[in-house]
Amino acid sequence: MAGAVVPGWCHGVWQRERLAWPGGEDRTTRVLWIQTPVLFADLRCPPPEREGQEQGFAGHLLVSARICAWQRPLDLQPAEGPGDAGAMYRDGTYMLECGIHDNYIEDWRQVDDGTSHLAATRGDVAMADGEIIWPAEGLLEILVACGGHVIHAIRDGHTASLRYGRFDAASGQMAPEWSVGSRAAGSETAPWMVWHDSMKPVARDALLGQLGVL
Repeated sequence: MAGAVVPGWCHGVWQRERLAWPGGEDRTTRVLWIQTPVLFADLRCPPPEREGQEQGFAGHLLVSARICAWQRPLDLQPAEGPGDAGAMYRDGTYMLECGIHDNYIEDWRQVDDGTSHLAATRGDVAMADGEIIWPAEGLLEILVACGGHVIHAIRDGHTASLRYGRFDAASGQMAPEWSVGSRAAGSETAPWMVWHDSMKPVARDALLGQLGVL
């Protein structure tokens, strides 16, 4: 597990404020990146006039110095090429991302520090030599939560979806807010594998229980 844990400076819930590229920028797409010590999920929902441009992906992050490389075994729009990587520069609750393989800049603002978090999966996921081995096909579910922010990502065959909601630890209830992708069914009968957890056991069990077997 130690080889899969990412540095604390990238933990938490990050909301994108701006994407800029040569000749243009985007400030209207709703983007939320939840990064736990092990797993992450990223959900991107454009305004109605750009329907069909939704994005979402989940997996684990590889970090080397300032370079972050997102490993995306669950991806609504899998891309060909060298992968997704950026050089990250953090200042307090602000982080600047500069593209490595593409010419872009993203401005991120931290909205939760991730002190209370949960990372769990369902599917044929394993560890080997300190690395996470993801199933190439079949059912895969990734659940990440920081504070009250939750993303549940599901891949079932060729169908995938990511759903964002707010979880209230006091009541043990989650309220869905928005989603991207084609609704995938997931598995409510398989147990969850918890990779990292700092939530109170009662709250953790309540959250996992709403999504199926604990």
